[in-house]
Amino acid sequence: MGGSGSRDGTSAVPGAGVSCGQARERARELLERLRVEPQRAGDILTVVGELTSNAHRHAGGVTGFSITAPVPGTVLVEVSDASPKPPEAQPWAPSEPGGFGWMLVNRLAEVTIRPTDGGKTIAATLTTGPREEADSALGSFELGSVEPGAVAVDGAELGGAGAGLGGGASGTADGS
Repeated sequence: MGGSGSRDGTSAVPGAGVSCGQARERARELLERLRVEPQRAGDILTVVGELTSNAHRHAGGVTGFSITAPVPGTVLVEVSDASPKPPEAQPWAPSEPGGFGWMLVNRLAEVTIRPTDGGKTIAATLTTGPREEADSALGSFELGSVEPGAVAVDGAELGGAGAGLGGGASGTADGS
């Protein structure tokens, strides 16, 4: 796992057996001290939650957890577990919930996997600044331009309150 300190005075938080909620709370405390903007903090908390929940769900639990700020503008999240098997992206299965977490983590962070004695450590490095990198990797759309109840993918509205059976609405998301 990471070192015991960092340049900005934050430190690693040991976390063998930590729950997803505990890991997110520890991360939230660090992000508040660092004054990370809310949108980017949300991305970092998503990565913390995904990595810890995946360790519990697929690898027998968390054997180590740390979150540090090794250099200004960067956060390093490390989650260790007892399984040597690396995570795998799952194919989309409409009838099965989930399956998007590992892909999301890889879009939000730079990820490395290190083997350990009897398991692995997944290290995710994220920036704490503006979310430009994540937006360009994930694609973005303005929620305000989508009709309530609609689903949007890459900015295209797929349906909403006026769509579908008996819908009287037509045109684009901005009403034209």
